Amino acid sequence: MMFNNLALLYSDQKKYKEAIPLFERSLAILKTKFPNGHPNIDAIQRNIEKLKSKIN
Repeated sequence: MMFNNLALLYSDQKKYKEAIPLFERSLAILKTKFPNGHPNIDAIQRNIEKLKSKIN
């Protein structure tokens, strides 16, 4: 949760390149705890995709 919260903070500050690795770390942790398709996993995946599109 800590990585996700920090990623959200960076995202709000438009520091997308700093936020993405934190979202990815959070996603990796959640995948060890929850099955694919879990709402939290889906939300983080959407956040990563959204930020990657803002960078490109």
